[in-house]
Amino acid sequence: MRNDIIRTVPRLLRQHENELTKQWMLACPGTTTNTTNTNTSKTGWSPHDILKYWCPSSTSLTVKQSSSRFFMYEEHSNSSSHNNTADKGSQLIINQHSPNDLADILCDTSRTDYHYWTSPISEVAPSLLKERLQGYESLHSISSNSNANSISNSSSKVNSTAQHDNDKHSPLPPPTLDPRGPSLWMGSSGSATQAHYDVADNIIVQLHGHKRVRLYPPSAACALHVFPDAHPKARKSQVDFDDPDVMGSFPFFADVVGEDDPFLDVVLQPGDSLRIPAFWFHHLENGRRSKGGGHGDGDGHGDGELMERHDGPSVSLNLFALSAPMQTAQNIFRDGRAPFPSLLNLQHQRDIMTSEDRFNVASVALRMLGWALLEGIDIGSGGGSDSGSGVKECPGKVIQRVLLDSRYAPLGPAAPFTVSVPASGRGRNRRDRSRNRRDSDDHTHDGGSSSSSNSNINSSSIGKMTVPEMEMLVETCVSRLLPQFESLRAAHNPCETQGISHDGGADGVVLLVACHLLELWAVELVGASAVGSVWERALSQEST
Repeated sequence: MRNDIIRTVPRLLRQHENELTKQWMLACPGTTTNTTNTNTSKTGWSPHDILKYWCPSSTSLTVKQSSSRFFMYEEHSNSSSHNNTADKGSQLIINQHSPNDLADILCDTSRTDYHYWTSPISEVAPSLLKERLQGYESLHSISSNSNANSISNSSSKVNSTAQHDNDKHSPLPPPTLDPRGPSLWMGSSGSATQAHYDVADNIIVQLHGHKRVRLYPPSAACALHVFPDAHPKARKSQVDFDDPDVMGSFPFFADVVGEDDPFLDVVLQPGDSLRIPAFWFHHLENGRRSKGGGHGDGDGHGDGELMERHDGPSVSLNLFALSAPMQTAQNIFRDGRAPFPSLLNLQHQRDIMTSEDRFNVASVALRMLGWALLEGIDIGSGGGSDSGSGVKECPGKVIQRVLLDSRYAPLGPAAPFTVSVPASGRGRNRRDRSRNRRDSDDHTHDGGSSSSSNSNINSSSIGKMTVPEMEMLVETCVSRLLPQFESLRAAHNPCETQGISHDGGADGVVLLVACHLLELWAVELVGASAVGSVWERALSQEST
């Protein structure tokens, strides 16, 4: 197996498999058995231990509080904005607490609200790095180069005998770590971080308490109904995991509810470490399990009972590292920007054309770009096939499903960043509505080339350019991007080599990056609030 793809595979190391974290835990006896004890020790890892002994008492900590247990991941944010949780009926409150007060709040299991705090350790407890966390710089290298199984958890879809044979493969070079260093993450019992993906590789080390992690491959983006990239909550799932509205707003979520999903469902205990590759979705829950059950309650793996027994706060260390896929994606976005320079900011060209004309021009341009890109990257059954049938979807169906139906439709017709979905089309029949619309438009989305798909355009010129000129610009832009997409795909193809049965590594990441590019182009042409509407118009070009 090539070394450059090892880091794209999730990896769980229990405490006894990781000598570094094992040493960290041995320095604080009793840390694995008592999650609520407020007796402090300079060698412990509880909130009281860390915040009392290692944080100056005068430090003011920015803490999130909510009546909803689901927090939207937003690392080290001091934003005072409200409604930052998945629960639309709750408000996020930003508070300032002293270290001692925060420790008391986190350890008070009688509270009915939830609290969440994170900060780079160097900013709040720099001496902790030097005296207690020696060797943290090697966490990513240990996870990549160790001889342990890729994932040894029984609930993951991984061949348990698949191992990295370091006798045959030289160790990976050290990764480029986040210059801020590792961060502390603390959450009260029951708090959770909504499913999301990061563009950097991540190592989680559980220091105190317990954390349940559900891991999904990049190909699950459609099923998780990710917020649009133009939305403030980009990269995060819209689904309430405790009460998923599968029959209404989130029909595709049913695709990741079953005995084979998620890819990994595990409870981290003190000393355990988990590597989460860039673009992999992870849903995190601290302390006790949700009393409502919800999706994937862990039954059958023994983890549910474990969570119930440990009703206390969670403390973990996170260390991000620069990922090769992130660098490739950044290059794609850089090289793919402004394919039609003369059409930029169409929404401001009121003196040149009417609002309707500007919208039509943008929709034609996007249709040409979207078809050429998706045909070029050749999304197959791993990310662009219809319901896993293995039959390749045409570009129109892919865009309808992964962009409009999955991301924009659940937001509702009255909200910003939405598609203009008729009221009669919402609710439990959305999936049928979408499928019927796509079937009726098969003559429109017949897999033809990007040029032939514009054959019914009445005008010989679009804006200030002719159609042939636009087609030439599309070809130039997409041909510049395709080698980079192939590089992205090649870095996420470890399936056959390691016995991994999931299909979301390669096509899943490619499709996520492609969706971001489709939205980026729309934002450039019509602005963020009209992305869904202009793409809906683009898909209906020939049927109108």
